[in-house]
Amino acid sequence: MKSANRRRRARATLGRRNYRPSPWAIWLYGLPAAALVLGVLHCFGYGPFQSLLENVEQEDQLETHIEELHQENSGLNEEIESLMPGQFGIEKRAREQLGWSKPGEIVVHLPDKH
Repeated sequence: MKSANRRRRARATLGRRNYRPSPWAIWLYGLPAAALVLGVLHCFGYGPFQSLLENVEQEDQLETHIEELHQENSGLNEEIESLMPGQFGIEKRAREQLGWSKPGEIVVHLPDKH
């Protein structure tokens, strides 16, 4: 009877096999599979570097904006220096923008060239 039970168990486990993949097999098949999954996710905008790319793009935009502000500041500093006492910037601005003149002067307005 014992031998019959052994034969039954042997037949039942004949189709089954205890299989445990080796670490090399995991690396060999797992690494390309993970790369494929990450590549597909990256193509659809869910990649791990998506936020990094957005941050780099935003940094480039901010750098150009900072450069524009530096140029604007330098122009305003030049204008401030021209309006300082001892300069003729205030007088020039009053004459050009407001049409003022000194006593005894005659102001002639010429039409703009278009």
